[in-house]
Amino acid sequence: MKRSIFALAGAVALATAAIPALAATSLDVPMVASAPSLDPHAASAFNGAATAQLASYNSQSQTADEPATVRLLSDGKALYVRFDVKQQFEPLEGFDGGDSVAVDFWSSGGDRYHLGVGLTGAHTSDSTPNTASWATAVATSSGGYTVTIEVPQDVASGAHAQFSRWISSAGQLQVWAHDASAPATDEMAQAGTLTFASSVGKN
Repeated sequence: MKRSIFALAGAVALATAAIPALAATSLDVPMVASAPSLDPHAASAFNGAATAQLASYNSQSQTADEPATVRLLSDGKALYVRFDVKQQFEPLEGFDGGDSVAVDFWSSGGDRYHLGVGLTGAHTSDSTPNTASWATAVATSSGGYTVTIEVPQDVASGAHAQFSRWISSAGQLQVWAHDASAPATDEMAQAGTLTFASSVGKN
């Protein structure tokens, strides 16, 4: 099954009344003096980061028992994204039969960037070619996994953004932003936005 950020758009639209709706969201991303470590084991590197929870929608109109958490930092050169994901199934399943996470950006000029990452660290087949050089790292552990991603700042600034987790085995999509008033098929309208602090802090 090819993963699309709103592959379950029809189910979402039908289930809106039954699911607590998330408003379209904006996050203020802290600026740091230097790039945080992309080592998934270095959780402290993302101390003080902006945090987003990924609520879940699926064909049974259920919310996630184990919502993923996304943390965001910027050094003015790149946006650094960390997904911390709980997964109850053992062994952990990658995107060929289970999990992947993704970042999506739509620029003001209309360009779309989609990068999906599976548990092996490989990019999903629907990732756009212009994300091939974006840095990623993955680590798994009992009960979950972590993915870190480095996104060029010029892509992330002034763009609509979405963060998601796809579980094909459960038919479940977790997303950061969702606007029930917008057409379910309009991915950019469903996305949120990012703002960046003007001051540089320490990390």
